[in-house]
Amino acid sequence: MKKFLLLIAAVVVTMTASAQSKTFGKSQVGAKVEKQKLPDFLLKAKTENPFGDFKKGLVATPKKQKIQSREDELDESKILDLWCWADSMATLAGLDAMPSSATECRWGVALPEGLMQKFTGNTIDQIALYTTPGTLTNCSVWVMSLTTGQIVWQQACSLNEFKANVIACENPYTITGEPIMVGYTAYVKSPSIKNYPIAACVYPTSVDGGAYFYHGSYGRWFNTSTWFYKDCYAANFIQCYTSGTAGRKDNDLTVIGTDGLRGELSAGNQQFGAYVRNYGMTEISSFDYTYEVDGNTTSGTVNLPTPLGYLGAKGVAVTEVKPNSKGVYAGTFTVTKVNGGNDGAAEDNVAPVPVVALDGGVKRMNVIEEWTSTECGWCPRGIVGLDKIKEAYKDDLLPISVHTYFSAQGDDPLEVTSYQKVLENYATDLPGAAVNREYNDVDPYSNFEDFPNIFYQHCEATLGLATSEEDMGASVSITPSIQFNIDVPANYYGLAYVITEDNITGVDQLNYYYGLPDSYFEGADDLKFLQTVTPTDQKQGESSSGGTTMYYYYQPTFNDVARTIDSPWGDKHLLPACKAGEKVTLDPVVIEMPSSIESSKTSDVNVTALLIDQRTGIIVTASRVKFGETGWAVGINKVENATDEPVIEVAEGAFNVTAENATAKVYTMDGKLVTSATVKGSASIPTFGNGAYIIRVEANGQKFAKKAIF
Repeated sequence: MKKFLLLIAAVVVTMTASAQSKTFGKSQVGAKVEKQKLPDFLLKAKTENPFGDFKKGLVATPKKQKIQSREDELDESKILDLWCWADSMATLAGLDAMPSSATECRWGVALPEGLMQKFTGNTIDQIALYTTPGTLTNCSVWVMSLTTGQIVWQQACSLNEFKANVIACENPYTITGEPIMVGYTAYVKSPSIKNYPIAACVYPTSVDGGAYFYHGSYGRWFNTSTWFYKDCYAANFIQCYTSGTAGRKDNDLTVIGTDGLRGELSAGNQQFGAYVRNYGMTEISSFDYTYEVDGNTTSGTVNLPTPLGYLGAKGVAVTEVKPNSKGVYAGTFTVTKVNGGNDGAAEDNVAPVPVVALDGGVKRMNVIEEWTSTECGWCPRGIVGLDKIKEAYKDDLLPISVHTYFSAQGDDPLEVTSYQKVLENYATDLPGAAVNREYNDVDPYSNFEDFPNIFYQHCEATLGLATSEEDMGASVSITPSIQFNIDVPANYYGLAYVITEDNITGVDQLNYYYGLPDSYFEGADDLKFLQTVTPTDQKQGESSSGGTTMYYYYQPTFNDVARTIDSPWGDKHLLPACKAGEKVTLDPVVIEMPSSIESSKTSDVNVTALLIDQRTGIIVTASRVKFGETGWAVGINKVENATDEPVIEVAEGAFNVTAENATAKVYTMDGKLVTSATVKGSASIPTFGNGAYIIRVEANGQKFAKKAIF
């Protein structure tokens, strides 16, 4: 089923629909440190393209050629830019329908802290850029702090249209190591060609922050880094020539983060992802690493089939070594060699690996956060998908439907602004979802069959909630209780609180499925009702392909709608140190009842607590109660104490299962069923291959799982 990407303007188009199940990946949790720290106005920069399609072939530059500005040969190690590695550095991207009157436009590249640290102490002497065609007036080049959002250096200049321009910097900016945006501003009038380029080159891989564009007629910034043409992404043609002793090194591989690890000491070894980026002058074909935790060490060599060029990033699978006992640990991943030799900047070759080791656990209550909007025409698919998930996994999952602004036709009356930071970090598609903030890029409809791969896991805590009405229903008092089965240090975990509402009616939902042909719904019969559902409203609006189109709405019943979230990351409500087996009752938290909830509808209000690992950002478990009620998470029953628990052992090429009466299924890690069997006594269930596999065993109404690498 097609996803509606945020980077594409809302438009009704003819598509081939099929209910495809695609696997979803674990989010690069530890790598989030590499994510740009941007001012709010840039974080909210829209990624949809309102300007029309890219026009290829307007301008081409020789591959990897820098703008030559000096008579002396440039030292490439001093050049600061986001021109990522590519075989072809070609092409500008076109815009249509620009106004004839002078319009303020701005172009910029957001240079991340990891890169800026390489240039600390240097000065930016020259800024080189390709400009857009048109009459350019009131021009300037500037440097903006991404920490404060303020311009820290600016200089007026003259710019020639559609050419390379090199601006000598007076009183040049000294690089401090903090992230910055470098860009230029111009009032643009009367473009010389019909298709109006934004001066963006394209690459085979996306660069975070590679292209920002401000359009005065729209009055806001656009994140054009995600704009896509065929097999390429956009990045602006902007370079900084610097002077000083700092700069890029020959071999410089930076560890930008790792995934966390959590699992059973008794299980087979797991793998975690380690993520690296090449900031150096030399392509990287191999590197060596070590991983250490609790005094135990493993090492390995990664040989890359395709060398990693400048700004190229790679995730590699590292097989764990286990701690000596259960608990919370900080492992360490270290790159020790690059291309068989020393790294030119080894200070950033180390990253922590958050580890939670369990010896038996409790049942995890999973959380799915759905990203949606009433102005997203494909989002009815998410409504249907979430209902299916709730029905199938009602004892294993708590859903939260998060509405956001989407600029197709208007505002979303169910938008929840307190969730904005979470959306910016996890939402890539509408409809989309994240599960436990551990697995992202999830389609709540087409990924339906993949969910067993992440359910039935153990975790380290159970959570309970007591709520009471305050101030005649104007606020709610929440008293959480928690019990860990491992010792945990203070401030390692925190709580976020979400208030959701059910049975919301009378709100229009845009529906692109209305009127589509029967062929569209092949394999998706449960969506077919959307084809003929009686529109409650219809509006004529502009189509991004030109002209006008009719948009149709209907009014579903919205459930699990997030109305507010208090402390989205859990960092406002940090937990004290806790001993294994000790039940701890925390101080009450009072949260104001959102004004969007009618006082007469408190029976439809739910209070959810999310236990968040502060080192990784993942949701460990959760608990939900009705407004004014008290209860514990479903997972309070300890898995290790289950009666008649089947025995699952790992043998060569197979799982050995002993149980009185059970069903067992073996899956690959991407959710494909390998084999299944009924077990009455003992059975050996083969994997039929090497790699990572997971077995699901259901016995006596309970579900058990074990993962192993063969």
